[in-house]
Amino acid sequence: MPYTTSLNLVIILNGVGFPARVLPGYIADRFLGVLNVLILCLLSNIIMLWSWLAVNSIPACYAWTVLYGLSSAAFQSLFPTTIAAYSTDITKTGTRLGMAFTVIGFSALVGGPISGALLMAADGDYTVPIAWASSSTVVGTALCFTARCVKFGWKLQIRC
Repeated sequence: MPYTTSLNLVIILNGVGFPARVLPGYIADRFLGVLNVLILCLLSNIIMLWSWLAVNSIPACYAWTVLYGLSSAAFQSLFPTTIAAYSTDITKTGTRLGMAFTVIGFSALVGGPISGALLMAADGDYTVPIAWASSSTVVGTALCFTARCVKFGWKLQIRC
């Protein structure tokens, strides 16, 4: 695709995320709980990342970008909220947020080079980096779900 199209996709990805940054927080606060909504957002991210494999045209790429922008923005807005909401000692909330963002920062730092190496090893086939991103998100979601179950149990009706 042309360079200008790729820039448009980045702008769209960030622009469509505004409602998704606000609405999940409202739903979490009023109805389901922040951790439950975070897990639902992560599940939608998994679906969107795996569906990326089916994108084979520029119009499909625009549609996928809009849907993924909504899904990823929801996760981004709920991640710090979840850490802060489940910090039992308010004086340690900043430390916990710093530790969580360090992990996310490390992932962001090494994710690009890993994807680039996978892309080169696959001779330019994007299937491998997409599968890596999708699989990594599955592992992260499983860890969030495990943390939820350790703290609150296996009942799905618990608001947490």
